[in-house]
Amino acid sequence: MVSDGEKPFNTLQLYDVRDNEGDLFSASLEDAVETWGCTNIDESVKKLCKRVFYNKNLYKEIGSETVEKFKVAIDTVMDREIVRFDKALAIYNDLDYKDTGVHSKTKGQTVFQDTPTGELTGKYATNVTDAESDNIGYKGTMVDAANDVMDAIRNLINDFVNKFDVCFMSTSARV
Repeated sequence: MVSDGEKPFNTLQLYDVRDNEGDLFSASLEDAVETWGCTNIDESVKKLCKRVFYNKNLYKEIGSETVEKFKVAIDTVMDREIVRFDKALAIYNDLDYKDTGVHSKTKGQTVFQDTPTGELTGKYATNVTDAESDNIGYKGTMVDAANDVMDAIRNLINDFVNKFDVCFMSTSARV
């Protein structure tokens, strides 16, 4: 209950904070990338991170009593996670999708038999060779490879953005 002289407590959503304070996430991301020297986070990755962050959180209530405390919470998570995110991108960037994906070894015997034509017991084989081969390559089409690349980037960004859930009020309803 609110008494006659009291103002009701209004919670702030990220939407309200962004409109009044500007883009806190992008500012924190830019600052962290520069401060920590993250070389794998380029402009396209920043744009994707920003888009995913706001699409996920825009109408959530901030989990701090004040906007200043919310800024500190965003910066804290950003500083804790940005280097890990940068290293994950570096590992991803080092992968060569033309030479990874499937690795299989095949072992077998090639048997040549010229006489007799009946059951082979080993006594009648004129030539037996052991064969072993390595098959390394991407299983699938270039479209499959492109889809895998997009999925990998999407997963890295989603994992990074999910780390900021602690900055918001917990609710059971998710968009």
